[in-house]
Amino acid sequence: MHRGATRFAPENTLDAYAAAMDHGADGVEIDIRRSKDGVLYLLHDPTLERMTEQSGQASERTYVELLQCRVKGGSAATTRIPTLAALLLLARQRAMLLHLDVKEPGLQDAIERLLDVAGLWEHIVEVNAGHAERLRAHPKVKLLRYKGWLPQGGKEPDRPAIARFLAQPGDMVFCKDDPAWAVEALGRSRPAAVPLAPELFTRWPLTILTQP
Repeated sequence: MHRGATRFAPENTLDAYAAAMDHGADGVEIDIRRSKDGVLYLLHDPTLERMTEQSGQASERTYVELLQCRVKGGSAATTRIPTLAALLLLARQRAMLLHLDVKEPGLQDAIERLLDVAGLWEHIVEVNAGHAERLRAHPKVKLLRYKGWLPQGGKEPDRPAIARFLAQPGDMVFCKDDPAWAVEALGRSRPAAVPLAPELFTRWPLTILTQP
């Protein structure tokens, strides 16, 4: 799922990634950046205004300051810009495959350390070129090939077009906001939903999460 199941929750949040798995996805694509104080976090844009109620360069804020940026369209209580560490914990809990999009240079060492600690190298199926060539070539990474973007658009799936698409070479498909059409085409059933575990938020101080 590209940035998570964005039909159900804001992109690049734990809510969106959990929703992707709850609706039948095998894995997710994540966008990795680093805060002013060195914390790896997930956000696509270099600026805050599209996704949060704040503005300015995200890299100029500490992670505690990023936590104070309420995400548009999310739960006021829990939806925040997540750390990569929290996402990796969720990935372990949900057996989630991961496509890493490293948005800035100089992050590979820190990402590698986190993957070592989490023991999640076998979950990595794609790494975007550009800022992470060493990760792409890591001996523990087994890259898979995309068929491309699943045909999506309109209110109902174009089942013949989807069938032709799935017959193409490749191991994976990219879905934009909801994996339902892919799940149907592959003859799968939607799994039972799994709540986000409380430990994913243990480093988010209550005073920050509950401020007005």
